[in-house]
Amino acid sequence: MKSHHKIIIVFVLILLIVVGCSKRSGVIIGVENNCENLDGYERDFCLWDFAKTSADETICGKIDYDESKNQCLIEVAKVKQDKAVCDQISEGYNKNQCLKGVAVVKQDITICNEITAESTLELFGNTKDKCFREVALANGDKSLCQQVENTDIKNWCLASFEKTKESCQIIQDATNKFDCLIGVAEETQDVSICDGLVSLGKKDKCFQKVAFVMKDKIICDKILDVYTKDSCTFDIDYG
Repeated sequence: MKSHHKIIIVFVLILLIVVGCSKRSGVIIGVENNCENLDGYERDFCLWDFAKTSADETICGKIDYDESKNQCLIEVAKVKQDKAVCDQISEGYNKNQCLKGVAVVKQDITICNEITAESTLELFGNTKDKCFREVALANGDKSLCQQVENTDIKNWCLASFEKTKESCQIIQDATNKFDCLIGVAEETQDVSICDGLVSLGKKDKCFQKVAFVMKDKIICDKILDVYTKDSCTFDIDYG
């Protein structure tokens, strides 16, 4: 799971760099011919961005790397608010992520019920319950949290509305608890919550999110991981 997420993070970071550099040099990324002049990952990232901005999933099919292609389809599905695009993803976990993304954008909780638990990654992902939680937040409807089956994610859902550190503390799963606290820190712009996290990775993520919300690059200096710190300042400057 961690390696899967790292691939996605690297993918997004490089895409931001490519888009940022292209904007600064006056090159328009949204021209497909420009993408074909690039090689490897840069070509894939360029096509990904063009597919998203043009809302055209057929462009995703030109991407070589499967993970990049899947992420491309997920983003296009969200832009088009069309769950049918998700059917082009054969791998179960990414298809579920696609359905969740469309459900949240459309604020349609019925789409969450189409999420299955067939893939190995999904055994730990709880994507359906997380879908219910995110749709509940998108709708601003706390009562939708009651559809969540996993106790920790249900408590996380409820805590997302209460926006207090104390409401996160009853969550048993460490990852969900940290993510809950990060969400509270982001919502309340309370960087002291980040200081209290024991996981260095989650602490850096917390600093990054609060820094972006507050547009305060000084908070980025608290981040230990070099790549996350660079991403933090980049997002504030160009995000």
